Amino acid sequence: MISFTQRITLASVLIGLLLTGVFMSKAQAQDNTEAEITAVIENFARDYVALPETKNPQTVLRYMEQDLTYSIFVLTISGSSRTQRGAYDNFATYLGSLVRTDLELLKYDVSNINVTQFGESSGTATYVVNYETKETDGLWVKGKETVTMAFEKVGGAWKIAFYNIVQVEDEKYKGTCLCELFASQSEEGNLVVKTTIPNGRSYTTHFDNFEFRTGEGETLIKTGEHVFKRLANGQLIAVVEGDEIELGMVTNKRESVLAIIRKHLYSDSCARLRVN
Repeated sequence: MISFTQRITLASVLIGLLLTGVFMSKAQAQDNTEAEITAVIENFARDYVALPETKNPQTVLRYMEQDLTYSIFVLTISGSSRTQRGAYDNFATYLGSLVRTDLELLKYDVSNINVTQFGESSGTATYVVNYETKETDGLWVKGKETVTMAFEKVGGAWKIAFYNIVQVEDEKYKGTCLCELFASQSEEGNLVVKTTIPNGRSYTTHFDNFEFRTGEGETLIKTGEHVFKRLANGQLIAVVEGDEIELGMVTNKRESVLAIIRKHLYSDSCARLRVN
């Protein structure tokens, strides 16, 4: 016959085994949740990078809830910042614009994924993205994002209900250049242009003096050692070591200078121009 002390000991062992099983079951469930949410993040990143090739926004939107909300904070290398907030429809529009433009995601590396479970049907995760984007005319920008996402389980699948991104530009080698035009803007005389261009981790400023001399059938344009011609039909030509390189059609002095800056002098740095 089992003594009272033995019965107490046996009961303690059974309770211990039961509690151990409960804890192990919970730990296993948490491990499963972490693995599932991690997989959603990795698959989302994979399909997001592939979007320019798939041309199908639904491959990315399938990870989102219909009532998704988000916020994005961007800090540029110039020190300026901007904030954007939106919902599912706004994100869908953004994905559509990626499909229509020539923007290419060269790099979108996800790391340091940290998943925290709050319940059987909700959870959060944070991770870091090192990104690099490119347009067809050259390197655009690279930087780092810190992302926080909230997930909800819908119909047995984890969906993104909210995300917040803090994006910091590390380097920009090609982007929007700022131009300021000074002095005479008549068809005769000189024109000085101040151009601010992205240069890695900062911006640099250049001053160029353009000289215009109008002759028969063409206008000669010089800046430094560079020589250009604007023909009577509006064709702008760069003269390089005796060769003529067409830069496009222009109608006046201002357009000539801006075309020279974007397409010749700083073509490696200026994807587009903003003129003050």
